[in-house]
Amino acid sequence: MTFAPTTSSLMHQKFVVIGVVDSLIRAFGGLGARS
Repeated sequence: MTFAPTTSSLMHQKFVVIGVVDSLIRAFGGLGARS
């Protein structure tokens, strides 16, 4: 694995972070709606 800041890897990293944050928001939102 290389850690060179290429545009494609940065874009991929951003989409991974967005996906994780989105799933976390959905999880907490579901908990809030249930209680």
